[in-house]
Amino acid sequence: MSFYHPTKTFDLTGKVLVVPIVSVANVSQLAVDLLVASLSLERIGLFDTKYLIPAVGAREDGQAGITTSLELYGKNGMDIIVAQQRSPPLKSYKQDFVDALLGFVQESGVAAALFLGGVDMSNRTDAQML
Repeated sequence: MSFYHPTKTFDLTGKVLVVPIVSVANVSQLAVDLLVASLSLERIGLFDTKYLIPAVGAREDGQAGITTSLELYGKNGMDIIVAQQRSPPLKSYKQDFVDALLGFVQESGVAAALFLGGVDMSNRTDAQML
């Protein structure tokens, strides 16, 4: 079974892939939501969610169907594609998920991958606050 399932004909070659890292306060996921909304990106594909905690919801674009744990968004004429990850990997499948995602990056022809993350500032030590 393939990790990526396109829902539209779309050439990923040469695009910059933006991927949120599910982390504290979901900052990277919110940043990706902002990119999808402000650039009017469309869902162009789905990823196999067997590695992720199940999540499902209504689509926000008015289209029929549902959203899943991991989807790909893009738009013709733009050099950016955005993965929206709505739930973290299952603990026992973290490495499998990383391997599948990196395999997709290597095989898809994207020019670069940008991973967005967040850090909880309350974890700083006293020395880091000076």
